[in-house]
Amino acid sequence: EIAEHKQAEESLSRLQTAVNQAIEGVVIFDMDGRIEFANPAWAAMHGYRVEELVGRHLNLFQTTEQMETSGGPFDDLVIQTGWNKGEVWHVRKDGTTFPLQMITTLLKDERGRPAGFVGMAMDITESRQAKEQLLASEKRFRSLAENLPLGISLMNRDFTFEYFNPSFTGIFGYTGEDLPDLKAWLEKAFPDPFSRGQSVSVWGDDLHDRVHPRSSAESIMTVSCKDGKKRDIVGRSVVLGDGRHLVAYQDITEYRKLEAQLRQSQKMEAIGTLAGGIAHDFNNILGIIVGFAELALMDIPDHSKAKV
Repeated sequence: EIAEHKQAEESLSRLQTAVNQAIEGVVIFDMDGRIEFANPAWAAMHGYRVEELVGRHLNLFQTTEQMETSGGPFDDLVIQTGWNKGEVWHVRKDGTTFPLQMITTLLKDERGRPAGFVGMAMDITESRQAKEQLLASEKRFRSLAENLPLGISLMNRDFTFEYFNPSFTGIFGYTGEDLPDLKAWLEKAFPDPFSRGQSVSVWGDDLHDRVHPRSSAESIMTVSCKDGKKRDIVGRSVVLGDGRHLVAYQDITEYRKLEAQLRQSQKMEAIGTLAGGIAHDFNNILGIIVGFAELALMDIPDHSKAKV
C-alpha cells in the first residue's frame, strides 16, 4: 500500500512537471469561472506571473464584447457537448489582444456532475500574421495578374488548374470550367497528338519531377483556341517554391504575320534591286551598241542603201 501510494505521488509529480513545462497554456477554472490553476505558459502568454492568476476570474482575459460574442457561447457549448475547440481572442495584461487556438474540456466529479473546466491554448499570433501576409501576397499577385496583357495559368501539384487570368480567356477563349486540369488543356489546345507531345516541353521534360523549383523554360507553340482558330504563342513556364506551376502566355500571332510580310517585302526589294542593276547594265551595253552604229553610219555614203 505504501509502495502504491509512493507510485501515485511520483505519477502525480511527473504530471505536474509535464504540465508546468508544456509550451501550450493550460488553465483550470471552476463553474463560476474562477481560476484554480494556470501553468507558466498560460501566464506568460497573457503577460502575468502564475501567482497573479489563481483566484482571479477568467473574464480577466476578455473584453465585455468578447464575453458576449465568443467567451460565453464558447463555454455554453462546452457544457452542452463536453468540449469545444476554436479560435478565441484574449486580452494581455498590457491591454493588447491576441488570437488563441483553444480546446476546452468539461471536468466532472465522481458523480458525473460538472465541476469545472480545463483549457489548453496555443498563441497563434505568428501563424495568423504569416497567413495574413500570404493572403496579402496572393491578393497582390491576383491584382497584377488580372491586369497583365499576358495570359496566366496557375496549376497545382496534382495538375488541376487553380487560376486563369482574364487575358488567358481573352487569348484562347477557354475558362476554368473548360479546363479543370492539364489533360483537358492539352487535349483542347493541341488536338493533334504529335503537336500535343511537343507542347508538353513547356511544362518541363518531366512533369512529375516537381519537388524543387527550377529556372523558367520557354517554348513556342501553336494553340487551337475555343473558336477553332489557331494562335502562335510563346509560353514561359516556372515551378514555384510550393510546387505549383505558373505559365505565362504571349500571343505572337500578329507579330509573326508582320514578320512574314516583312520577309516578303525584303524579298521584293531584293528582286527590285537585282532587276534595276540588270537594267542599268543592259542600258550601258545598249548605249555602246548604238554609239558604234552611229559611227558606222557616218562612214557609209549618202546614196548607199544601208542608210535607208
